[in-house]
Amino acid sequence: MYQISNKIYCPKEIMQLQMPTKLLPNPYYDYPFLIIKDFFSKENLHQLNEILRVDKDVEQAKVRKKDINIIDRKIDKSIRQTKIHKLPHEFKTLYKKQFIFYQKQIEDYFSLALTTSTKPQVLEYTKGSFYKAHSDDSNMILKNSKLVGFTTVAHQRKLTTVLFLSDDYEGGELVFNYLYDENKNIIKLRANSGDMIVFLSNPVFTHEVLEVTSGNRFTLVQWHDALIN
Repeated sequence: MYQISNKIYCPKEIMQLQMPTKLLPNPYYDYPFLIIKDFFSKENLHQLNEILRVDKDVEQAKVRKKDINIIDRKIDKSIRQTKIHKLPHEFKTLYKKQFIFYQKQIEDYFSLALTTSTKPQVLEYTKGSFYKAHSDDSNMILKNSKLVGFTTVAHQRKLTTVLFLSDDYEGGELVFNYLYDENKNIIKLRANSGDMIVFLSNPVFTHEVLEVTSGNRFTLVQWHDALIN
């Protein structure tokens, strides 16, 4: 195993694969991802959840193929079952204000300078929903069903932020498929509502969302480009 932080390891065979983007944070940190507690207040979360749970303006998420601008119009539900909501206007300003407040902390943690960002979107996972293992900036290269490398399809994605908006669901854990603790347990996170998880978008941080078995799992996701210091 290859140690990438004080408490987290990655299999050597993954680190040795073809990987155009392999940025890693400071190896002396305990964890290679950042968790920001209480990004949104409980009152904000309650108001947003009330809106989202009656929102009918949703679409089924699709899977991007060879290029970030090419979308498979035929929805492959074996890979992903997720609904997308637009972030209500009144919360866009609040989110932007909060993000600016934490931006320096994020930049210092990952030694980069954020430039542009995608529009924030709210993802909803209901009972039976999931998202198979994927990297946010790359697609897997398979040869005879064996993983041999990655090809970048979203060069502008350097950093991923996931803000958890709800607690009333079962399952739906965020799993980092190639990250392990010192006891060789795979990293599986269940954050509290209001908390944000920030991680690099490259294949080292390949992740999946396990199937939700009950309730509604709402998250607010965004991807960010950056200049590497």
